[in-house]
Amino acid sequence: MSTSTDAARAKARERSVGHLQRVYGIVVSLAIATSLKALFGDMVGPQGEIQLTAHSAHLFRFWSFIVTVVPFFHGANRYLDMTYVTQERKIPKFRFALLVDFLALFIEAIFIFCLAMFATCQRSDQNRPLRVG
Repeated sequence: MSTSTDAARAKARERSVGHLQRVYGIVVSLAIATSLKALFGDMVGPQGEIQLTAHSAHLFRFWSFIVTVVPFFHGANRYLDMTYVTQERKIPKFRFALLVDFLALFIEAIFIFCLAMFATCQRSDQNRPLRVG
């Protein structure tokens, strides 16, 4: 194979990885937005006034979530870069390795989103079901 063909394949793989990283990033961003909504959602009062009371439970859950999510997000993107772009890691030999890796990371992103949803659950009464949001 010629070097121009190899370079074109490497460029196409790099673009594919970039697109998949952006999809992963969108789902994680939605999770962070959900967590931020729970943190700042109680700031608007019934008459539309801004209430700046800090809820320590919301702050603790938010920062716990961020401290958990950032290493996962960074590690996932770094893994894809090292494996498929810079090739610091050996590329798996089977044909659909990138797809399998992406599906695993996308499922991880869905779990992160679910974590954000459950971290925002509030229990208003012992006899009522959980309310999300």
